Amino acid sequence: MEEVLGDRQAAVSLELTKRFERTQRGSLAELAAFFAEDETKGEAVITVAGAAEPSAPAAEDWQAALTEAMADQPLRAAVDDIAARYGLKRKEVYDAALTLKDRD
Repeated sequence: MEEVLGDRQAAVSLELTKRFERTQRGSLAELAAFFAEDETKGEAVITVAGAAEPSAPAAEDWQAALTEAMADQPLRAAVDDIAARYGLKRKEVYDAALTLKDRD
């Protein structure tokens, strides 16, 4: 899980609804090390924290890339490329492209 998801916070709950229910919390790396020590039997539920919100790219960065893309490609292709590359809404990139096009 750590290789795929990164070292997120998680909890491993063992034997839920039973007399010896227990939960171990920590990062995925810590939990892997903890459970590697002994053999664990029974039912387990693993809960992993969600991914952190990605930070928005700086407007200057993607707008500079948009300007370069517009020089080499048609407007629609440039907008689609930049929106996909930076994870932005297509409308936001399209509006910026129209503004850049009007300036020229």
